[in-house]
Amino acid sequence: RTLLKNGVSVVAYDPLALESAKSIFGNTIDFVPSAAQCLQQAGLCVVTLRSREFKEAVEGFIPVSPLAILDCWRIIDSARLDERIKYIPLWRYRNA
Repeated sequence: RTLLKNGVSVVAYDPLALESAKSIFGNTIDFVPSAAQCLQQAGLCVVTLRSREFKEAVEGFIPVSPLAILDCWRIIDSARLDERIKYIPLWRYRNA
């Protein structure tokens, strides 16, 4: 919602929450049918599912323009990424 309020165009693909997200956001978000199509339309991709589909799509993607990947699960092998992809893994924190 914050992104939308700030005029950011949002493209989403989530096979687990598609219907729920559509009921909340309606046509304010561009929902696409695959991870690959989502990558093609994004400047920043946030990987929120631990999924082989997402891992393979990101690792095999060749972007036309720079792309940043924020990996919430650290499932992406950064050595397999195209040089135009900036990889941002979230750190695993330990409780003190």
